[in-house]
Amino acid sequence: MISNVHFSFPHVAWLVLTMGVLISDIALAQQSVDEMGLEEVVITSRREPGAVIGDITPEFQLSAQEIRALGVGSVSELLVALGPQLSSNRGRGGGRPIVLINGVRASGFAEIRDIPTEAILRTDILPEEVALKYGYRADQRVINFVLRPRFQAFTSEVGARGTTEGGREGIDLGGNWLRIQRDDRLQFDLKARREEGLLESERSVVGANGQSNADAAFRSLSPTVDQLTANVVLAKPFSEGASFTINGTLDDTRQQSLLGLRPSPTGTNPLRRDVDAREGRLSGLLQGTRSGWRWSSSLNAERVDSTTETGGEAIAGRSKNDSLEIDLVANGAPLDLPAGPLSLTLTAAAGTRNIDSVSTRLGNSIVSDLSRSQRDAQFNVDVPVWRGEAEQAAPGALGANFNYAVEDISDVGSLRTLGYGLTWSVARKLRLILSVTDEEGAPSMQQLGGAVISTPFTRVFDTTRNETVDVTRITGGNRLLTPDRREVFKIGVGSRPLEDIDFDINADYVRTRSSNIISGLPLATPDLENAFPTRFQRDVSGRLTTLDARALNLSGRDREELRFTLNLSRPWGPQPEAPFPQRGGAGGGGSRPAMPGTQTPSGTASASAEDEAARRARMAQIGERFLAFARRGSAQFTLTYTQRLEDQITLAPGLPILDLLDGDSLFDTGAAARHELEVAVGANRDGFGGRLVTNWRSSSHVTGSPSAQQGDFKFASLTTLNLRVFADLGLQPWARDYPFLRGARVSLVIGNLFNERQSVTVRDGTVPVIYQPDLLDPQGRTLRLTFRKLFFPAFQPPGGRAG
Repeated sequence: MISNVHFSFPHVAWLVLTMGVLISDIALAQQSVDEMGLEEVVITSRREPGAVIGDITPEFQLSAQEIRALGVGSVSELLVALGPQLSSNRGRGGGRPIVLINGVRASGFAEIRDIPTEAILRTDILPEEVALKYGYRADQRVINFVLRPRFQAFTSEVGARGTTEGGREGIDLGGNWLRIQRDDRLQFDLKARREEGLLESERSVVGANGQSNADAAFRSLSPTVDQLTANVVLAKPFSEGASFTINGTLDDTRQQSLLGLRPSPTGTNPLRRDVDAREGRLSGLLQGTRSGWRWSSSLNAERVDSTTETGGEAIAGRSKNDSLEIDLVANGAPLDLPAGPLSLTLTAAAGTRNIDSVSTRLGNSIVSDLSRSQRDAQFNVDVPVWRGEAEQAAPGALGANFNYAVEDISDVGSLRTLGYGLTWSVARKLRLILSVTDEEGAPSMQQLGGAVISTPFTRVFDTTRNETVDVTRITGGNRLLTPDRREVFKIGVGSRPLEDIDFDINADYVRTRSSNIISGLPLATPDLENAFPTRFQRDVSGRLTTLDARALNLSGRDREELRFTLNLSRPWGPQPEAPFPQRGGAGGGGSRPAMPGTQTPSGTASASAEDEAARRARMAQIGERFLAFARRGSAQFTLTYTQRLEDQITLAPGLPILDLLDGDSLFDTGAAARHELEVAVGANRDGFGGRLVTNWRSSSHVTGSPSAQQGDFKFASLTTLNLRVFADLGLQPWARDYPFLRGARVSLVIGNLFNERQSVTVRDGTVPVIYQPDLLDPQGRTLRLTFRKLFFPAFQPPGGRAG
């Protein structure tokens, strides 16, 4: 029950203390204002263009200049660069942040993933609670991309990649054409990628006997990948305040990997697996406003066809995955309260999914036909409780939230989600969010009804005997699975303490209490074998022969986590202003003043008649000012620190509690680190830039089996650095003599700069076979060199003659 949600007072007391200090600072500042006389204070408030619904302010904002300083080329790369700032500790893991465009819903991530960063005017990163206002659940952060009102360019990119230890060479090509005219947007994107595979023989990998495997040249660490993707987006207004968006994507991915040598009557034959996946997706979105309500409706249809063939063992598989989803979301303010309008969001959705698959092994076929239909309804209400006469002044604004959702799933039943919370803010100086969510979650279709398949020669690690063995691994569905339940409590504090400095501080405390959790069995541990003995089979010598890894329900899990984020951005060097106001963006489409000899919008000729030399001189002067404006510098510093205070699991009632932070482990990733830190430092100026990202994870350990002689597994701390450097060639003075370099950029990305890998040892200092560094990170240090160019529309010189 929700009443059971609690938190550890010592762990969050500092949050309250921090909040008190910030409040006192604001109060002192307000006192100074009061002493001057309130009648002398004039406070104005203006809603930013493209801002999201409601009063929750962004945790971070990135301007166009700050985005350019990251050196990334598309929205997809931008999301990777922002990394931990977008991750949420409230979800179930692995979810992508919810994306908005100009403060409204997008038809899907594909609609925005390929937009070049030059077309972005501003990026807002917001807490999970904002998602409720758009009909989503509050389990992922929200990122809002505000696009330039006018933009047009063709972007081409070619890149080459590889590793410094050899292998995994690759090349990628891409082309993108984008035109934006306010709410009218058209985009075409095409990409191709190839990456060579990586074999065990190309890395230092040994077998259980300490020698290189005889089939190392026939066993892949990474597959060979060929991929081709196409993406088309059309967005258009069709009436006053209403627009539609259509997005279509196609993806063809082929992978080849070697699985070793297998004996046969004619000798040993290589075992090769070929996987060909084809995905098509069509999305549509209608949105508009009517009678003070903002409404939107989306439709998503998707098909994924996959074919898997394993030569050498006559194994083949085919699957077809079809899905169809439709929803309707409406947001409005049906009631005015003394503190402001009450905001209501209503959501209704329905969907269906079908998975048909056939798996054939040695002439025997296993047919699986899964289907699921789902109906959802959700409402969210935001009630303003208190709002001061000036939002900038204490006590600021206080609001309450209540949300409820119900899901009806055909093969599971009805599930519900209940949430409520409080939000208090003093403009962007201070923000406090308290929220509680009680939700039920369904097992996936595959977890519930997938075909049961036994796969021999699967390598797993048996912690009971501290050895790596090849077993028959059983996967598929488990009809006995039941829904899980999660209770999430969050306290979030955010502040921008300095008025004139772009400096943001955010801290979150999240406690999650889960029951009946759904989990697979990737490892053979004494605890798991004691709780579920029928899932493990051993021969007379005690060696593991069969592992039933199908999902099951574990009794419960308690997690507690703190996360701090600091973000500082400062100008670097001279900051000249634009030669004239730019209503659009780079790449044509922005407004320009009338040049001599051109026609003004009124159709009359320019009054002046400067000679050609004077005209050229003035054009050169404007060009110099534009170049100086584009070469402005900035520097950024971001720090994200995560501390896991608690992570405990109970496998079944009556069994001991397992502490995943103190020696226990259930997952093949090994021990959980208690501390994680990411520090990013970046700067750009005069067309040159770089960004260095440092990731650190604390040491940990896994307690070994008492019957084994090797003792505990020690996971050393790990520090990795990733470097990106780039040069905007078109911003260099010498580039004027080479028009082709306008809009060109060269980038070098080095991943894992010092080639560090996780070190895992046992008592005598040896490395367990399953935890060899080259198995944990086969690639090591990676290099990627790219050349990217934007082709802008041709500029018509005075007189309309081509230049």
